[in-house]
Amino acid sequence: RYTVDLFFSIKLLRKFIKAPVIIAVDPLNFFYAFLLKKIGGVEKVIFYTMDYGHKRFNNPLLNKVYHFFDRFAASRCDESWSACRKIADIRKKQGVPESKNIYIPNSPILHDIAVKPLDEIDRFSLVCLFSNYLQVDFKIMFDAMAILYGKFPEIKLKLIGRGDFKREIEHLVHNKDILNNIEFLDIYSHTEALREISKCAIGLECNTQTLTWNEFREPIKIREYIAFGLPVISKPGHALVEDIERDGIGFIVTDTGEFVKAVEAFFCDFTYYVRVREKVIELGILYDKKRILDTVLLKNVGNNILLERK
Repeated sequence: RYTVDLFFSIKLLRKFIKAPVIIAVDPLNFFYAFLLKKIGGVEKVIFYTMDYGHKRFNNPLLNKVYHFFDRFAASRCDESWSACRKIADIRKKQGVPESKNIYIPNSPILHDIAVKPLDEIDRFSLVCLFSNYLQVDFKIMFDAMAILYGKFPEIKLKLIGRGDFKREIEHLVHNKDILNNIEFLDIYSHTEALREISKCAIGLECNTQTLTWNEFREPIKIREYIAFGLPVISKPGHALVEDIERDGIGFIVTDTGEFVKAVEAFFCDFTYYVRVREKVIELGILYDKKRILDTVLLKNVGNNILLERK
């Protein structure tokens, strides 16, 4: 299958595209693009690493093949982009020069959805966005909600996923009194999901964090929360844990008790919540993906291409 992919990739690109730059988004794609560069079809190849793991595959041989192609790409690319700061650190250790080692955070493009002023957000709302409900620890959220409901009866938990996940997880809610305070939202539109996030007060990352590459994963949902000014409550096990703690934009929790205390810290002290939210908004501006991409694309492909994009 990979041989067929290679053949058709080169055939199609040679026929339809004379591109100054190809952005290849995994080691095998880079290998294809590198061969195309060698036969004169492209001037520059950027290696964009979206995910990485020391143990990327369970099969030891396949894992060695993956890392061979990964190192091949890192050593021969014209520029290395990394979707995680820890991946950029790996590239530095592999000898990628600082001028070519670019960190591109997984921030969203906002689709003209503005950060809401304080009086337009639901002050006592929590939101959790996910694509696969099987990877989410709903128990920690539901158990915390059962406790928090007694102190904050207006509390709301918005669960944004895909499909009829409510039927699969509703049995995990042991205190049925809180069901009216939980919204199960089946939203397929990314823009609509971002619009819902922008109305909420706190963003939750409660994935089970069992995948081997989570060490090098910066959850997109956290970047989306940050883009709209939401302080974060997260379980550990991913690559943004240190950022959340260092920048003071939320809490890392491991159990229901810590989860409850984190929510109480934000709900009981409005001044503290506002102060943290202001920090988050500043970070959202700093990690504006459109600005970052325009800067790196301008360096690589020039003004004409940027004008065509706009």
